[in-house]
Amino acid sequence: MRAPLPLLLLPVLLSAAESLAPTAVTIAGQPVPAVADGDRTTAWTGTAGVPVDLILDLGPAVRLNGLHLHTGPAPGVAQQVTVQAWLQDRWEEIPSATLEGNTAASVALLFDGTFEVTTSRLRLHLVGAPGAAPMVREVTVWPASAGAVPALATAALGKNGKPVLGDDPRIPRLYLNQSGFNLGKPKRFTAPTLADGTPFTVRPARGGAPVTTGVIRGHVGGTKATGHF
Repeated sequence: MRAPLPLLLLPVLLSAAESLAPTAVTIAGQPVPAVADGDRTTAWTGTAGVPVDLILDLGPAVRLNGLHLHTGPAPGVAQQVTVQAWLQDRWEEIPSATLEGNTAASVALLFDGTFEVTTSRLRLHLVGAPGAAPMVREVTVWPASAGAVPALATAALGKNGKPVLGDDPRIPRLYLNQSGFNLGKPKRFTAPTLADGTPFTVRPARGGAPVTTGVIRGHVGGTKATGHF
């Protein structure tokens, strides 16, 4: 019997909570879909010495708990970050979502309970390192309906600049038997480190609506029969 394979090899993405997909993402009025396409191997690169104002349109106003921001790698990391929400017809700075002197390519910015954020738009003001062009790889927005903002899962970067998911201990290990790769058949995976009741979402890596959702039971999750993958 062959050893189980990591689910990370499948053309789907699993998350322990449901993030909020922006309806539009713009910089200086121009669309930048690479910033919110669910793929951290794509990116938008700015101009050296020019700060970036990234606007996320979220549709109807929704209460938010925070976001994950992935920039860089160095020297394209955002050293200064300010997050603002569109509230009562003006931009309001979110006090808990400000960074100075940042050196991390991936950061979690939590909106604490002292400042409730219910908005239809967010604006991220990003300043790169001196003399370097800022690079924005991905922004993931977490609504209050998803519960607490998930722990930041930062993929290590390999020599080709793409994430090496298995190198990050913060990403939970998920395993799938090879028989689960049959098209149109139910898929079942084991999650030995996740607690019962943990919600999960299966979505195509190319984007689009979720294939299925569920919760972990007995360290096991799965999907119904589907021809999507």
